[in-house]
Amino acid sequence: MAYKQLLYINGYEVPNIISYDDLLSEQDGENSGRTPNLNMNRDILGRIASISVKLGPTEGSVVRKILGILKKSDITVKFLNSETNNYSTISCYCIDPKKEKLATMGDYYKSLDFTLVSNRRFD
Repeated sequence: MAYKQLLYINGYEVPNIISYDDLLSEQDGENSGRTPNLNMNRDILGRIASISVKLGPTEGSVVRKILGILKKSDITVKFLNSETNNYSTISCYCIDPKKEKLATMGDYYKSLDFTLVSNRRFD
């Protein structure tokens, strides 16, 4: 079985992924909730994509390139959709990337964690 790359951001292939989770969550509207007799009513507005990624040890130049892309408010993300095993493309922004530098390994980072959230509905 051939390996499929998990993630591209603005056309850049993200390397060294050690953890990857694509969550496609339904967003409820104001009419969602339980009635007094506990029947559930759902007013689904749509779905939002959230992709959490962790990179393992990675060269500093690669981490800095990724961080530069993640600063943008409109990132084109091509990801391997776990629901279909096909690629999907969405527009995203990044929430609080976290990085940890390897103090004894020169210009390497131990890890880089970030979450991408879709700018628009993903249905």
